[in-house]
Amino acid sequence: MEQKYIPTMRTKLFAGVFLALCAGGIAPVAANNIQVSNTTLTGNTGSEVMVQFDISWENSWRGGGVANWDAAWVFVKFKYSNGLWKHVQLATTGHVPAGGSLIDMGLLTPGAAADPVINPTIGVFIRRDADGTGTFSATGVQLKWDYAAQGILAYNDIAEVRVFAVEMVYVNQGAFFLGSGGDEPAHFNVSGPIDAPVLVSSENAITMSSTGFNLWADDFIEAGTLPATFPKGYAASYAMKYEMSQAQYTDFLNTLTRTQQEALIGSLPSGTWNFFYVMSGQAIDADYRNTIFPRPSAPAFQKVRYNFPAAAAVPWLLAWFRLTAYLDGPDYDR
Repeated sequence: MEQKYIPTMRTKLFAGVFLALCAGGIAPVAANNIQVSNTTLTGNTGSEVMVQFDISWENSWRGGGVANWDAAWVFVKFKYSNGLWKHVQLATTGHVPAGGSLIDMGLLTPGAAADPVINPTIGVFIRRDADGTGTFSATGVQLKWDYAAQGILAYNDIAEVRVFAVEMVYVNQGAFFLGSGGDEPAHFNVSGPIDAPVLVSSENAITMSSTGFNLWADDFIEAGTLPATFPKGYAASYAMKYEMSQAQYTDFLNTLTRTQQEALIGSLPSGTWNFFYVMSGQAIDADYRNTIFPRPSAPAFQKVRYNFPAAAAVPWLLAWFRLTAYLDGPDYDR
């Protein structure tokens, strides 16, 4: 479901959610327990505008004896009047959190200095500002968007805006063991006579070798070096709280061009498209419950609109390049 707002100059706004069901809407639909609603643009100055919305999710927490929390990763996409979707690059300052919440910047390159050109703010983390548990709600969140700096010459060129949200968990910095200590094929281990898990205790470079007590996995990795710049899981980071859903992947497909869409599905049929499952290329059976299908056919140059009867199911048949494209979703259209 989608929620519409029609201000002057025919600008249409929708609340879209990158989660287990499309959220927003006149009656918001919960999915993975997160909802985005009441999306609108406000305070247009002719070059900047605030993207305003409400957000809530269940089973939220902060603290409780452990210094971590859950959060919502929130980003915004907009559609030009010509139909092309682009990612909103948010301002580094000027956002307005709702009462009881904090907003943390999400930069294209975390840890580097913010820069509107080479390191823009591609999203934000919204979280509790104090210890607590239960349903968390933030009403009237405002994210500042300098649309003129992003090359949009006129406010009326913004045809549609969608706010996406994914539930996340903050993982503190800490050492861990890589590998199970078992004998399963291709398991990570310390190379040499002792087959044991590898202790990762920093973000320093790691040597990968089949000898010399280094990181190894038979028939799985090649000898070399993981540089210090490669994230290894020791530094603090965020992780998705739930598996990706078919609705999440469908929402992602529906904000891409036809060429991008076709690169990230299994195949498209010819003729009638109803209930042709594009991830597996099956006309009748949905292999592994992957039920993403296209709506009725469109000319070859037009984007395809996808739907999903099993919204909360995990999308199987995702090759690595499809998964990484989704994870790069905020930057995939740059």
